[in-house]
Amino acid sequence: MRQHKIAISLTPQTPRRRIYCLGLLIALTMFCTMSQAQETPKTYFLDSLSQYEESYRLFLVKKWQAERQEYIITTRKKWWYYLPSLGWALRGPSISANTGILAEIDYNRTVTSTRLESLDARYQVDFQETIGRIRSEYQKILIKQQQLERERVALAKLRAIQAIHNEAFKSQTMSPEEHLQHSYQYETTINNFKSKEAELFISILEFQNLCRYHLPDKELVPLEQSDCVTETGRKGPQGWETVGYPKR
Repeated sequence: MRQHKIAISLTPQTPRRRIYCLGLLIALTMFCTMSQAQETPKTYFLDSLSQYEESYRLFLVKKWQAERQEYIITTRKKWWYYLPSLGWALRGPSISANTGILAEIDYNRTVTSTRLESLDARYQVDFQETIGRIRSEYQKILIKQQQLERERVALAKLRAIQAIHNEAFKSQTMSPEEHLQHSYQYETTINNFKSKEAELFISILEFQNLCRYHLPDKELVPLEQSDCVTETGRKGPQGWETVGYPKR
């Protein structure tokens, strides 16, 4: 923080008007310093763009692998589906093999391979589109931050002007109507700036949600191991009776 030092030399011969002006200057300096200390600028930091991209990539890889594994397991047939048929003829046991089984095996392999390739391509396109959106939203937030910094510099000057208006009103050199009008414009500008700060903070939260950034590390647990209310009349982990629908 920049420190302002004012050297004042007063003598018994110093005019009262000069003493009054020096006192007013000190009061204005202290007021501006206290106003800046009370209204500390809020800075919302962003991590590097590569961290947000990596966060989304890890999330999408887990989702992609889970869906891929689910499809492979649910469409895979056991080996005994392709065994020859066993039967009984007049002369004894018989075994019949159908050549259509070989065609079915080849068809299933082709379908599985094709759908997995389609799944991989779809996730790749989704990843590229979302990465492009992440980069665009990141630049938008940086532009908003820069704009707020410029407005914050202008607000510092506005506070000093408002302090002068307050002193003019106290010394009765400004009418109440004029002072009220200046105060209204000052408060309106401050509120608009705070609204823009809130909008920036919301934009950062939405951006982090888009990137799946800093997701909670909690995991799902079976219902019998959880403390959620599921049925009427059951005791929870703490011995509390759970609440459910009334019996008819």
